[in-house]
Amino acid sequence: MGGSQNVLILCSGFGLGHYIPGLLIRDKLRRLGVAADVGVFESLLPATKVEMVEKNRKAYHESFLVALTSQKVPTDSRKSLDLAAVDACLADWERLDRRDFIVISGHWVTVLDRYRDRRPNTTIRADLLYLDVDRPPSWKWLYKYRPDYAQGYREVRLYDPAVLACRYSIAAHAMASPS
Repeated sequence: MGGSQNVLILCSGFGLGHYIPGLLIRDKLRRLGVAADVGVFESLLPATKVEMVEKNRKAYHESFLVALTSQKVPTDSRKSLDLAAVDACLADWERLDRRDFIVISGHWVTVLDRYRDRRPNTTIRADLLYLDVDRPPSWKWLYKYRPDYAQGYREVRLYDPAVLACRYSIAAHAMASPS
């Protein structure tokens, strides 16, 4: 992340597969002396959508088949956004002069694109971090609707399919509180 002073890690609480790694990365950066925070995609959704997410999460925990089936149906998360919440988020980023991001959930890319559009004369650095061998659902829907979504960002993969090996890892250890 090119000399970052404050990194914002953009993840999602839809499943712990994005949120927990985001917290682990945040904690590691802080131990290295880099200011880091975590943003959760659900903070940009209206309450009715968050309630639906919670119901779906419960259904996924009760039935792995339901969880697998839902992953096969990509949905465009832009339709779920609370535009006032997005505007408030972008204004906050601008006020804090956010420039460095680690994006764990593909749902955030369209929001980050809006932020870049708002700040055309500011260098925005973002690593799109893929945690799994294949694209998780949030990246799959994004690819379906915009195959060139990564243009202008740096893609980072923990797993390198060319050599069939992990290039990087996220150590699981005792975490600090999720502040």
